Amino acid sequence: IKPVEIYGTDISDPRNKKFLRPYKDDVGVYTIGIGHKIGDGSKAARDSWVNKYGNSISPKFAEQLFDKRLDYHLKRVKNVFGDTFYNLSDKQAATLIDKRMERNAGIIDS
Repeated sequence: IKPVEIYGTDISDPRNKKFLRPYKDDVGVYTIGIGHKIGDGSKAARDSWVNKYGNSISPKFAEQLFDKRLDYHLKRVKNVFGDTFYNLSDKQAATLIDKRMERNAGIIDS
């Protein structure tokens, strides 16, 4: 699964530097990295994040946050679909995981 929030497929791309600092997403929720919602998305959550992690993160840490979120939602989708999950095409599986991640963006907080 490749995230659509960033330019290209590499968070290290210089165009993606802005995503390594807390930013408001398209609906005004504070986010960092590859679509990682900060706490409840509020300014207070952003301030708490900055106090804990600083004003920016490394591309590697951004990828770790994304991978953690991806693994979490992949396990949930596999649990719902059971063995039939393995009968899905890669595109179908990716779509299900992507939709789950969209709906449950705040499930994992770091």
